[in-house]
Formats: sequence, C-alpha cells, structure tokens
Amino acid sequence: MGAPSPVVDRASPERLWNRARHLLLACGALVVLAALLVGERSTTLDQLDRDVATARVHAVRVVGALPRGSTGYAVVEVHWRRGLLGHVTEVVQQRPRGQAPDDVDGHAVVTGDIGAHLSALQPGLRVTRDPELPSGSTLWGWHLPTWLGLVTVTLALAVLWLLVNGPEPWRATRWAWFWLLASPVGIIAFLVLSGPTRSVPAPPDTGRRMTGGWALLLSVVVTPMLVPG
Repeated sequence: MGAPSPVVDRASPERLWNRARHLLLACGALVVLAALLVGERSTTLDQLDRDVATARVHAVRVVGALPRGSTGYAVVEVHWRRGLLGHVTEVVQQRPRGQAPDDVDGHAVVTGDIGAHLSALQPGLRVTRDPELPSGSTLWGWHLPTWLGLVTVTLALAVLWLLVNGPEPWRATRWAWFWLLASPVGIIAFLVLSGPTRSVPAPPDTGRRMTGGWALLLSVVVTPMLVPG
C-alpha cells in the first residue's frame, strides 16, 4: 500500500481570509459598476457652464430652487449627464443680490434663476425642475442613492475588519494599508494585492513591504487627485 495522501486543510484561517478577500473584491467591482450607473460625480458650476456652453450637455435638472417670485437664498442642486456618467453640482441661489450669507461653504453663488443662467449659455437647453432635494449619500466625492451609500460603507468596514483580523498582508504593513484605505482605489488595491490573487504575480520578496509613514504620505498626495471635490 502506498503512503496516504496529505490532507489539505481547506478551512485554514489563511485560506478563509483569501476567500473572503476575493469575495469582497467581487462585491467591490459590483459597487463600482453600480456607482457609475446610478451615482453622480460631484463637480463645479464652472465645469457645468463649460459643458453647457460647448453643447456637451443638452438637458439639466434643477432641484430645490427658490419658488418663482420669492426672495432669499437656497442651496440648489443641478444634475446632468455627460456621456455615460452623471454629474451634480451644488450652488447657492440668491434673490435679490446680496441675500446669501458671506459663508456659503465654498458654493458658487448665482443671482436669480439658475435655469435662466444656463439657458443664456445655450439657447434651447432643456431645463426640468424638482422642488425638493432628493435623499442620498456623498462618499469620496460621489453622490449615491442611500441604499448604495450603505452598501459602500458596509463594504469598507468589512475590508477594514479583514485587514485587522487577517494574516500579515503582502506588499505593505497593516498600518500602510490602513492609510491607503482612505480612497476607493486603495480599497480595491488591498483586495487585489495584499495576498495571493490569480493572474497577479506574487512580489519577489514578501518580507519587503511599504511602511505606514510612506503610505500616509502617498495617501495625502494621491487621494485628493483621485477623489473629486
């Protein structure tokens, strides 16, 4: 009789950690796809003006504007699509001039009707109006439906739990990965690169890893470039 075959422990902690990491990676890909389909990238009034003036957008939706004939000020959302992506910007509408306070949290201020302001840039622009601001979440510079915002936060917390409770990750220390998780790109990078992943070559030396200080510096520099303001 030959020697018995070695038994592979398919329930080892490291194997379970890798399975959980790959499962979260698949969930993350679905969340990114959903954000691109139903989310809206936060941008500025200047960008909207350029899109309208150059006819890159032909319809906008104005939400929360002051009622016709009223005075005062209000925070207004303008929604539009450029190509496949949705965009949104918040502006402060005032009527008459000087009604808005000095501190408007960095919002652009428009006197009068925002729809009229945009129509002057492109005659024939289709402007629709909704009286109330919709509910939703803002994460990493994207406006998301409430349900998608909750799913995204849950995914991020699950990834953080995996980082804290899993084995020593590849390519960077735990603290380094912690700082890199400040952006969605860092979350996806952790799920792909922190352990063995099919079609991704392993690092030549798993003992050499990025430290927390370098990762913090990288996060401070790169995250503002990746996350829309």
